[in-house]
Amino acid sequence: MRSHLAPNQPRPRLRSGARAFGYLAPLIFLITAANPVLKTLRGQSRDAAGHILIITGMNERYVEAARAMQASLQRSGTTCELIELPPPRDASAINAVAEKIKSGSTSIVAASGEQAVRFSMESLPEAKVVYFMIPNAMDADWVADPEKFGHRTAGISAEPAPEERLAWIRRVAPQTRRLALLYSARTQGAFRAITEAGKSRDIEIGGIRVERGKFGEALKALSASDYDGVVMIPDPLIYNAGTIQELLLWGLRGKKPVWAFSSNIVKAGAFAGQWCEPVDVGIAASRITQELLKGADAGKIGLAFSSDVKRAVNRNTAERIGLSIENRLDREVTIFGDAP
Repeated sequence: MRSHLAPNQPRPRLRSGARAFGYLAPLIFLITAANPVLKTLRGQSRDAAGHILIITGMNERYVEAARAMQASLQRSGTTCELIELPPPRDASAINAVAEKIKSGSTSIVAASGEQAVRFSMESLPEAKVVYFMIPNAMDADWVADPEKFGHRTAGISAEPAPEERLAWIRRVAPQTRRLALLYSARTQGAFRAITEAGKSRDIEIGGIRVERGKFGEALKALSASDYDGVVMIPDPLIYNAGTIQELLLWGLRGKKPVWAFSSNIVKAGAFAGQWCEPVDVGIAASRITQELLKGADAGKIGLAFSSDVKRAVNRNTAERIGLSIENRLDREVTIFGDAP
């Protein structure tokens, strides 16, 4: 919920009755503004069998995935409610939502984004939690140490499975044998997962740990080793508009492919990329939720990956780095750049 308060302005002198109303007006406004949220949450006390609570953070991709999940569950006949959390800084509004859902009897809650997951686990400590839209999910503490959280979580990663990413890389660039991966303290799990996946694909993954503000040193390490390219992971401690541009220039100058994690980076000049759309992640999460409704063990499901993976190649970049893409792409691959 959002409250738009007018800026402070000089107030005219009020008679006692008017002054009292002036004091009460902000309270009346807040109650009125809160009414839509209260209506959304109303009815939480009914039996939760077959009833799912979906909680999402404010990020538009998280909301998109949550809405896709809601639509998928409703098509299957499952009743569900969608709640968008207030901004993290609005503690009072978040506490109000927490109190309302605690008064219900929901046994399964789906959460889109890290804020929603942590909120759900703290507010409903007995409920099973289906998480989705979690970048580098292997590094989430509830995935890395499920016993600590009572084996009550299961969910979908926001990215394709590491094995699938590397398998496609080998199909498009069969000569690939060594790839560099830049990671930080927050993404060590993702690095280990891709390294392990590389063993079955005969691809060695060389990890380069990047400290905050030291991307230049990572580029020097890249240039000092004979890698066949770089595979990127969505790490905000490493990548921003500036560092992404630096990496793409490194790839062009060294004629090395950069394998990105979003279509926008491919458009910007990465050779190729793979990613999952929020709608597909939300639908995949709805399938896990339906399994839990049927009695499946969340701990045994654990972390899963969407089978709907989007891919793209930049033709201009391919030509500039000397990589042929002819007869190596299926019809599902989006091609950016000029036609030959």
